[in-house]
Parts: sequence; C-alpha cells; structure tokens
Amino acid sequence: MPLLKNNNRKSPDPGKAEKQSRLGVPEKPDIKTNPPDAPPNYQKEQWRVRLIFATPLLFCLLVLFIGIIMIQYLGTNLPRTGVTHEDTLRITDSLFSLLLGGALLSAIVGFLLSYVVVKPLKQINEIIKKLSTGEWVTPPKISAHEEIGVLQDNFNIMVQNLRTYVHERNKYIFESLGGGLLTLDNQGTINTINTAAETILGLPESYAEGKSIFDIIPDVLENQRVRAMFKQTLEGKVVYSSEEVSINTPSTGLIPIGISINLMKDTNDILLGVVASFKDLSRIKQIQQQLHRSDRLAAIGTLSTGLAHEIRNPLGSMKGLAQMISEDTPLDDKNHKYATIIVKEIDRLNHVVEELLDFSHATEGGTQWSHLEDVLKDALFVAKQSPKYLSSIEIDEIMDNPLPRLRIEKDKIMQALLNIFLNAIDAVTPNMPQKALIRVRSYQAPPRQDYRIPHTGFIVVEISNNGPAIPPELTEKIFDPFFTTKNTGSGLGLAISHQIIAAHSGWIEVDSQQGELTTFQIWLPVIPDKEDIV
Repeated sequence: MPLLKNNNRKSPDPGKAEKQSRLGVPEKPDIKTNPPDAPPNYQKEQWRVRLIFATPLLFCLLVLFIGIIMIQYLGTNLPRTGVTHEDTLRITDSLFSLLLGGALLSAIVGFLLSYVVVKPLKQINEIIKKLSTGEWVTPPKISAHEEIGVLQDNFNIMVQNLRTYVHERNKYIFESLGGGLLTLDNQGTINTINTAAETILGLPESYAEGKSIFDIIPDVLENQRVRAMFKQTLEGKVVYSSEEVSINTPSTGLIPIGISINLMKDTNDILLGVVASFKDLSRIKQIQQQLHRSDRLAAIGTLSTGLAHEIRNPLGSMKGLAQMISEDTPLDDKNHKYATIIVKEIDRLNHVVEELLDFSHATEGGTQWSHLEDVLKDALFVAKQSPKYLSSIEIDEIMDNPLPRLRIEKDKIMQALLNIFLNAIDAVTPNMPQKALIRVRSYQAPPRQDYRIPHTGFIVVEISNNGPAIPPELTEKIFDPFFTTKNTGSGLGLAISHQIIAAHSGWIEVDSQQGELTTFQIWLPVIPDKEDIV
C-alpha cells in the first residue's frame, strides 16, 4: 500500500510576494527546497558512484607520491654512503619499476575496497528512492561485513518496522469506520477488507484477502445487481455512490445494503484498483418500516374512533328492537329465531367496535411504575383461561427476576401481551406432529446506540411458539388492522399490540423461519427518572 505523502510543505505567501513586487524588491528564491514537482536531489548518490573511481586514483597517487619521495631521497643520499653513481641509478630504476607495480596494485585494492563500500550503499539508496515514491519493496540481503553489514541489517529492520507501522495504522483506520470497506486490484482481487465488511458478508476472519470479489459474492439471482456493479466499475465504465441494493450470502441471508464503488487512482491518474464501502441497512429499514407502520396505524386509529362511534349508536338501537321482537314472538315462531340471530350478530359487531375503540385509544390512559414480570405473569394466566388453550400445550417460562421497573400503563401492556399470547395459542394446533410449545422469556438488554431517546437499557420479552412459520411476504402485514389468516377474528389483535408498545416508546420484532420457533420480541426502554426509583 502506498505511503501517505507529506502535504505539509510551506507554501509561498502571496501577500508577501505582491508586497515585494510593489516595492521593486525581487523575490528571493528559496534555495533550501526543491520546487513542488521537482524530482528528489540525488547528488550524494552520484558522489558515491564517483567514489569507485576516486578511491583507487587516490591510493595510486598516494603510493606514487610516497615512492617518488623515497626514490628521490635514496638518489640523493646513497652516493654519500659510498655507493657509486651507476649502482645508485640501478637501484632507483629497480625501485621505480616496483613503484609502478605498487601503484597499480594499490589502485586495484582501492577499487575493490570502494566497490565493497559503495555497492551496499547504492542498493540501500535504491530502496530509499522506491520508498520515497510510495512503492513497497522487500530489502534484499546484502553481502557485507562488519559495519556495512550492521548498517544494512538495521536499515532492513527500519523498513520492516515502517511497513508494520503503516499497515497497523491503516488497519486501525479501516477498523474504525462504521461500515464495511474493501479494496480490489484491477483484476477484482481483494487486497484489504475490514472486520465490518467480513461481518456484513458473513465471512471468516482473513478469509477474503487474495480472493476474487466474484468468489466472495455468490452467483445467485439476488446478487446479480451488485456483481454487475463491481464488474462495470472494474471495467472503468461507471462508479456508484450510495446505491441501495440487496445481497444474499449463506451466512447472513438476504440483507439490504447501501454501497459506494469508486475507482482508486494515484497522483498520476493511474488506475490502482477499486475501493468499495457499504453499510448494512437492515436496522434502518426496520426503523423506517416501524415509523411508516406507526403513521399508518395512527391515521387508521383516528378514522376508527369516528367510525366506531357512528356504528355503535345504530347497533344499540338495532339490538334493542331485535330483543323486543324476540320477546313478543313465540319460541316456535321462525321470527323469534331470526331475532335471536340478529342479536347475536349485533353482539359480534359490537365486539369489533370495542376493539376499534381499544385500537384508537391505545395511547390514552395513566402510567405508573410497575414490574413488567408481574404484568407478564398475569397476561399468561388470563391466556390460559382461553377456550382455545389446551392442557397439552407446554409452557416454558424463563424470566429474569428482578427486572428494572418501567413507567407503563399496566392494563394496556397486559392487553398487548395477552393478544400475542392468544395468537401463539392459535398457532399451535392439536394436530401438529410435534408437541405444542410456547416459550416465554424476559431479560434485560444493554442500551443501543441507534435508539435516540435517553435510556439505561431495555426489557425484552420474547414469546415463541413452534407452530407453522409465517411466510416472509406476510411478516410485514400481520400488524395491519383487519389483516388475518384465520377463519374467525377481526385482525385487530396484533395491530392493537403494536400501537400499545409503540405508545410506550418500544417496538415489536418478528422472527419466523421454517423449522424454527416463531418469536415475537417486544422491546421496552428503561427510561431514567429524576427520582431515585427503588
């Protein structure tokens, strides 16, 4: 990975230059620094290269200088010791021949010595030049001894430590990002990937590096869009910003993501690869759906209030008249039978009207500090009194005790829980191949960063059953008013529960998959109060 370039060069002061121009003072050139686009100054390297020739020349001249002085000294002083002139010339001629051989030998020794010194320095300098341009290289092992070898070893350690530092720093930056991030080379091979991306894609740690992006994203129908996006960007055709797509992996299933795919280029506009950032939008989509559903249910609740009052009054009159006809008609008269049926159907309509009123008034009433586990046990007890409850149903209770107290409307929360319990009892039918099971669990969960209301945590209630799974296309509809898959029922039970929980700043999540328990998860925030609640 390229080194980060230093952009902290001191830029010239335009105000100062303009002032000097007005005063007629020529701008003083900056001789200490190279122009921004000038290549680095490698004069020292050239000096080291010339050292290969300078050192043997210096050795040769030194030997010649010393030898000439010695020959001159002997030529002057030998006659004084009684040596004849002919012998002196013969001796100096012999020494001069030896001097030339010694000079040549010293030149060879100087050349070898300078070569031994300059070669590793030149190799180190080449590595420094490559590092300065952002290219990572692995320093080779240089054949050198003593001080030069120690210098080379220390230099290699410095380069390795620098590489480790840059790698770790980039890793920290990658890991600190809120979403997934990965980089690809020009062939689509993954160079780097952070933990968030591995989590979103359902990949083991360090599994993806070195593999193709098209091997990581399975070739299934749901992934054709995102695979085409990567392919088009690698071909340089188009880049993407904040695109919403779905991705399907064996570990995470189908999830919505927001993804941006851009080209990665260097300062010379040379394509290095592709960088992609993405974020799991599952929670955001869930919150949007909850808000949309809450707005829709609020509008329906307002409509239901007026509709229920308008229906309730005529129903009362119709029921009174039907009862009068029934009383004035003999028991064996068919009109008596018809009147009785009318009263029964009016009672059923009246029950629907009362549910409409409960739905529209889900947010009304007074709150008090209560223990949710007590309300949960009362709702379960009432659910067991239902005519549809069978003694063969196994109830598995796992409740943390004690839990923090909540500021709630006990009757409303009990109604919401009771509706979900009755829905679970309806789901487990007597003719199931396995034993009917309803599991109830309550526990305290820590605070969540995506929840904006001040809170100290959550109390979570899970009501599960092993009845048939809810089809995925119906999961988002079960909280809609009047939606039901049963032959009987108004379809308002779960809608009322949703309204009540939403009125307490909570929400309901549903998880239903084939072969597993269908779970309704109720989240209620623990809102702090100014008073110290024990």
